[in-house]
Amino acid sequence: MVEMSIDLRRYELGDEKEIAAIHNSDFRERWDGYYLSEERIKKLSDGIMVGLKGNKIVSYALIDMHASLERAEMDEIHIIKEFVTFEDSMSLVKEVLKLIREHGKRFLCFRMDTDFLPELRMVFSYLPGGCTLTGGALVMVRNLKEPIPEYKPPSGIQIREYHSGDEVHIEEVGRAALPETVMSADEVLKRARSPDFLSSEIQVAVKDNQTVGVCSARPIIGKGQRYLGIVVHPEYQRKGVGKALISNILKFAQDMGESYMMLETGITGKGLRLYETMGFGTVKTYNGAKVEIALEKEFAWQLF
Repeated sequence: MVEMSIDLRRYELGDEKEIAAIHNSDFRERWDGYYLSEERIKKLSDGIMVGLKGNKIVSYALIDMHASLERAEMDEIHIIKEFVTFEDSMSLVKEVLKLIREHGKRFLCFRMDTDFLPELRMVFSYLPGGCTLTGGALVMVRNLKEPIPEYKPPSGIQIREYHSGDEVHIEEVGRAALPETVMSADEVLKRARSPDFLSSEIQVAVKDNQTVGVCSARPIIGKGQRYLGIVVHPEYQRKGVGKALISNILKFAQDMGESYMMLETGITGKGLRLYETMGFGTVKTYNGAKVEIALEKEFAWQLF
């Protein structure tokens, strides 16, 4: 008897219930209850591919098409264990790449850790061209239930919330400090125009009307956390600007009733000591979910 292959299609309304049930069952066994909400899934609806056997969803890929103008980020790709084959894994990945190209993206970024299915590892290894290891990363978390130390900015520097027009200066600081991962003015403006945006989630350090640093706390939908990003102009690094920015953004998230602030950084990143000083720790537990290792491989798949 020939085994029936998986049929692939785009997201349809109602799929979120089945996807959430699969995730919250399979991952609870390995990660002690890592939760994925239906709300989060629906937010990614334009980047979802599902695989079916009969009328049952047995595989899915969740892609964030709004990570940046050029880049899509794979939130999750999963196949129920008893339905995993190399051929179906290859088909799923190819359809995902086709979907991302239709959105005009140049890169697909994703993480490959110890829980990444071997069949999917093989697919990304065998597909020709463009799959590049971009570095290791530490996932760090700060418990917002714990006291947050207050750090004042250096003399002459003011820290305030985001104002309209800051986006251009935020991009300029990013290009000076982290040109390889700069957040563009368009990306900042897009976030600022979101219905759930709060101006206090972006804190800006200013000296003599010049932006010298910025720290943001983007919400992670359905997870009760925020994701921290920070950049300080090279001329003002190691002078206390970073500490003051992070202190302000942590207090903002705490006042919002969030439980955790998370971030990702390189294994030997310049900011590692700063994050540890501000109470971040490399995660052994992540919102109650067991993480096998802190070191993960990050890949960028160049689409064209």
